[in-house]
Amino acid sequence: MGLHNEERVRGRRYKRRPYSERNERWDHEHCMLCTVTIADAAAAPDFVAQNSDVLVEGYVTGDDEWICQKCFADLRDELDLQLD
Repeated sequence: MGLHNEERVRGRRYKRRPYSERNERWDHEHCMLCTVTIADAAAAPDFVAQNSDVLVEGYVTGDDEWICQKCFADLRDELDLQLD
């Protein structure tokens, strides 16, 4: 897995939750580490249904930076990721 932003996420606090769109033109985010898409299932149901690799929930910081469940689970200890 090619990772990005390891130092940017190290030691940060996260909450697990479903993704919800920011506005009508922003219906997804990407995992800060592996870049997998995390989308709003209600705002983009066809996109989510047609793309089996799209996730609908993950872990998010207070300033809206997302990590997918797999990266959080795999790298929680190594990157000292904190769960609220």
